[in-house]
Amino acid sequence: MDSEGGCYNCMKYLLFVFNLLFWLAGAALLGVGIWVIVAQQNFITLVGDNPLFITGAYILIGVGAFMFFVGFLGCCGAIKESKCMLILFFILLLLIFAAE
Repeated sequence: MDSEGGCYNCMKYLLFVFNLLFWLAGAALLGVGIWVIVAQQNFITLVGDNPLFITGAYILIGVGAFMFFVGFLGCCGAIKESKCMLILFFILLLLIFAAE
């Protein structure tokens, strides 16, 4: 086995692992946002009747879904070596960095 193939495989699996973590973080944000919307009455007793509470929950859902999708593209694109998925993943990452 030559060193180029080993380095390529290492980069491929590192990309997969980091995107898997990104995907899990997106799933966690999505889950927390949905949980807050579903158990809304329990949280209203804590924070009062504040409309920003519901808005924050919807923002969590939106950001979580976006992270979930981007992480999915990165994971599947890295493992399957799909050029289309990796290009879309790269474009979405560029949009994220441009938005900051």
